[in-house]
Amino acid sequence: MGETNMTTYDQFMSNHFPNLILRPPLFYNWNVGIRFELGDSNAYDLDKNFYMERVYKRAIELFKAINEINDEIIIVTNAVFAYNLKNKVKRVNLYLKYIKSKHLLRNLKLNVIPDVFADEDEIPDELDNTFRYMINYKVKELDYLNLIKAICNQDVGIKPCVAS
Repeated sequence: MGETNMTTYDQFMSNHFPNLILRPPLFYNWNVGIRFELGDSNAYDLDKNFYMERVYKRAIELFKAINEINDEIIIVTNAVFAYNLKNKVKRVNLYLKYIKSKHLLRNLKLNVIPDVFADEDEIPDELDNTFRYMINYKVKELDYLNLIKAICNQDVGIKPCVAS
């Protein structure tokens, strides 16, 4: 599955999002997008726990609405490490926390992508390389409930989050 993983990703992107470069702000990098409000920012200040429970519920409901338990999904993680190997290894642990079958980690692919923010006429800065980790999973092989919660937590700076 190692090479298939990359081929599947490349084929999927080519078929559905030709010429899209995965970089922030992703929502604005494509001509069509759907945006969901997961929480009311005013409510966060009033009751952080209620706010986060609402965010989790909405995010999980959206995930379940578009994914069946036997669907195969591709998880793509983009990270910039400025060649700090300690952080690179730590970030890969993201997959360890949220997969049920640890043996699947052997299929993890890493692609080093030159500076995605460099203009076409610029020489990419190696310190701004993106390390793109990709892996295919079936939804049932993921602890997607806790993964989604960690992603939500990342946005507001609470733990557990995907960077911890």
